Amino acid sequence: MEALLNWDLPLIFYYANIANNMENITKEQFEAFEKVRLSGKTNMFDYRMVAILGKISQKTVKKIITNYLRLKFKFKGNEEEKSAR
Repeated sequence: MEALLNWDLPLIFYYANIANNMENITKEQFEAFEKVRLSGKTNMFDYRMVAILGKISQKTVKKIITNYLRLKFKFKGNEEEKSAR
């Protein structure tokens, strides 16, 4: 049992770190990322090009990709669901 608890500890810190990284992302940065994504002008894993096109830092691009679904829900919520009705 003790070994299991020691193994889970890094996961707790990993998920806590994701939550902390997410807090620094603004709605404007997320929308800039989305604009680039929807344009189809580049591969979204080309952090450098996404950063240039979206006028955001590469570090921000990496954070948005890592937390994309959480950020989408945070900033857009159920907008897409409401517009589908």
